[in-house]
Order: sequence, then structure tokens, then C-alpha cells
Amino acid sequence: MRYKAIPPTLRSPRPEREIRIQPSTSPQRAWVNWLGTLIMGGLLPVLILPLLFAQAATDRALLLNPLAGPGGSTITVIGANFAPGLHGQMLVDGESSGMPRFHANKSGQFSLSLTIPGTASPGGHLVQAATAPRGPKKASPASILASATFTVQQVATPAPTPAQTPAQTPAPTPTPTARPTPTPTPAATPSPTPSPTPTPTPSPTPAAGSATLVGAGDIAACTSSGDEATAALLDQIAGTVFTTGDNVYDNGTASEFQDCYGPSWGRHKARTQPTPGNHDWNTANAQGYRDYFGFNNTTTYYSYNLGSWHVVVLDSDCSQVGGCASGSPQYTWLMNDLTAHAPACTVAMWHHPRFSSGEHGNYVSMQPIWQLLYDRNADLILNGHDHTYERFAPQTPTGAPDTARGMREFVVGTGGKNHYSFTVVQPNSEVRNNDTFGVLKLTLRSGAYDWQFVHVVGGSFSDAGTDSCH
Repeated sequence: MRYKAIPPTLRSPRPEREIRIQPSTSPQRAWVNWLGTLIMGGLLPVLILPLLFAQAATDRALLLNPLAGPGGSTITVIGANFAPGLHGQMLVDGESSGMPRFHANKSGQFSLSLTIPGTASPGGHLVQAATAPRGPKKASPASILASATFTVQQVATPAPTPAQTPAQTPAPTPTPTARPTPTPTPAATPSPTPSPTPTPTPSPTPAAGSATLVGAGDIAACTSSGDEATAALLDQIAGTVFTTGDNVYDNGTASEFQDCYGPSWGRHKARTQPTPGNHDWNTANAQGYRDYFGFNNTTTYYSYNLGSWHVVVLDSDCSQVGGCASGSPQYTWLMNDLTAHAPACTVAMWHHPRFSSGEHGNYVSMQPIWQLLYDRNADLILNGHDHTYERFAPQTPTGAPDTARGMREFVVGTGGKNHYSFTVVQPNSEVRNNDTFGVLKLTLRSGAYDWQFVHVVGGSFSDAGTDSCH
């Protein structure tokens, strides 16, 4: 079969010529191309990006509760739509002195308590969240992230009461806030210096016949805002505040207590019964701790009565206090103290836990102290050191289950510094958590106690229960 040739005039052009685009040499087309390149590559980001950042700044919000009140009011501040993990400083009218820091959680939220200065004049005052550093200085306008207005109201002067009809209001029963009557200790029990920051109005006092003990350990650092979050919990819980050591990081210096602990847990100093930790001892003689809490003329271990319970505070930095073994000064003092308070339900606290599933593990140096407390029918042990929460079932000093006479231990290193991992889970460990800051609230009743782990805003972990004492 023969095929007919196609004439050259009817053949298709070469493919490359078919798709080739010839650049225009027109001056008008070149001017248009140049203008498009300028807009897309240069002017567009300049015009659009500020609008995006302005929108992000507009989305951040501060919510105040209440919105108005007299000067000196303590208010709750809730931040929303902040960058997750963002740290910053709260201000009132641009001033940071005495104001708390904030730390946004993974959802970009935070909640804290803030006290409006008592000297604030009637009218509107700006409550601000800023990236400015801490200290008594004004923040630049560029560092302000969000603002809200609190209105200071004029307090009306009450009409004078006629002299012939005086009204007498009984004084309220105070929550225990000072060192109780000293028990047999080598030196007098100290009285803490009242905190210069006003103590927020607490929640109602527990029912008659009970007492509240609330706190945690491993608390404050200028590089973390976890302590502000846990201090905000204390603002809402009445009672005596305890600590389980490592009150401030890294070295327990006077300036760290003033600048890092003071703005958060320091506002509850007048009702705090503290415990020393190894970071508090990083300063020679634990002098920062002693000066701040008033232990210059006494030992760092002591005891007090709270309701129908006896509370013992010990120092587990054994080398700093003459040891923790039988016959040591602290051991002998504890033996005499427990003898003097034999009938009472007893809770004891110190820093290093005898049992822990955390990174530090079991601290065997406290074995003699555990044994003495067990022999004298103590009920509860509170510790810190590992930055976790852990609850143990009642057990013996060697870790054997004992529902009849065993002591229940709580590790509460959740005060706000950071979190540790769990390594080897110990026998009798019932509940563990290592991602939530919070405080342990104990309601001490006659012959029994209730416990509740209260998490910070944004947390979800909780633990609660009740048990009888021996």
C-alpha cells in the first residue's frame, strides 16, 4: 500500500515553536510587569503583615472579675488567646511593682489574682499584660499585649453612729497564721514577719471542728510562672499554708525570696508554716530562708497544733542539722515532741521523700525518722523534692502494706518550678501525675482527714479521698 505524501505547506509546525512565548518588548508591558513585581514582592508583605499582627494583638483579651471596687481590691484576671507558653508581667497603669507574672498554658490561657493598689484614685485604671521584665519600672507601650479597665469606686463615708447606741460586732475567729505555742524544742518557735503584700480575701472558713492545711513544695523561680498559678489557688482557699521545701530557686538567696517567691506565695507569708529544702540550703546556713521566714534564733525543725491535729515540720538535709539517725539532735527532739503529743492525730512533713517513683527515688536517710513516727502512730507524711504528685497507700517504714498502722505518704512537688518524669514505680504507689501544677488541700477533722489535689487553671488532673487516723 502506498501513502500519499503531504505537501510541505500543509505540514504541522515544529512543536517547540508552537508553545514558545515571545517576550514582549513593549515599554508599556515592561512597566506593568515591574509594577506587579514591586507589589507582590515588596509592598504586599509590608502592607499585609502589620495587619495580621494587629489582628493577633486584637484577639488577646483580659477578663476582670469584678470590674469595679474600692482601692486595694483583689481581683481575678483571666487571659485568653495568648501565645501558648508565653511568659509576661502584669501591670496596673504601667507599674509592675508588686504585680504577679503570668504564664499562658497550652491553650493560650492563664488565670491569676491581682491586687489593685490601695492608693489608686477613684476612676478607671488599666490592668495590663506585658512582655516587660519584672521590676519597679514602667513598660514601654510596645510591650503591652492586652489591657482591661478596672474602675476604682469612691467609698462613701458612713454617717456617724449616735453615741447612745453603739454597735459592737464580735471579732471574727482568726485563721491560724502565726507560730503556735512552742513545743519542746531547743529554741523558741519563731514568729514570721507579716508580708507587705495584702493577703487576698480567702474562701469561707471550714466547718467547726476541722482545720485546713494546704500547700506544695518546689515552688518559685523567676524563670517560671507556675508559682503564680498555684498562688492564685491559695487566694481562694482559707487555712494554714504549708511548704515541702525548695521554696525558691536556684539558691535560696535573699534576693530570690524577695523577687521570685515574694510576688506569688509571699503574699500568704503571714499564714505559712514553711519547710526547708536542699535549694534553700544552697545559701550558707540557709540564711535567705531563715531571714525571710524568721528562723534566725531557732532550729529549722519545729511543731505546732492545728485544730485537733499535731503538725511536725522536719529538716531532711541531714548533714546540715547534725544528722537524722537515732540519737541525733533532730531525732531526739522529735522523740520528745511526739511523747508530749501522744494522743493526737499527727502529720509530719519534710523535703526528701522516703519513697518516690520520681527521678530522685527513695531517700533512705529518713528511714530512722520514718520508723520513729511509725512507732508513735503518726498518720500522714508530706514531701517534695521530686517535682511530681504521688500518693501512696498506708505502709511501714520498709515499704510493706499496712492498713492498720501504716502511714500514708504524699509527694507534692507541684508548687510551680517544673515537672519531673517517673522512673521506677514504687510498691504501694496508688496515684501519680507529672504534668500538672497544683496544691494539696487537707481537711483535718477529729479522728479523720480528707485530701484533695487542686489543679491550676487549665489543668484536669485531680485526686481526692478520705481516711481515718490511728
